[in-house]
Amino acid sequence: MQAISDTTYIEFSKVKIAFDVSMVLISAIVCLVMIHSLGSVGIGTIIAALLVGMNLGFITKLPGHKRDLLLNGEIKWYNIQKNYKQQSQY
Repeated sequence: MQAISDTTYIEFSKVKIAFDVSMVLISAIVCLVMIHSLGSVGIGTIIAALLVGMNLGFITKLPGHKRDLLLNGEIKWYNIQKNYKQQSQY
């Protein structure tokens, strides 16, 4: 999925949603053809296919800058905690 996102310049969360929904659809079609019912493809599966990508997009955008700095080693975790504590005092 990351390769598709990088190649097409589409956000990873949107590619994830499309991939998950397509897998759910393929599973539903195979179940309908083979066992003539949806089997284990239920509403929870459909909701999960949508919400995982949406949550991923939200989490990626919200703290993205600090996450990137932390992963690149430019800031340390204790600095983030210290700054958060200072901001919450105001």
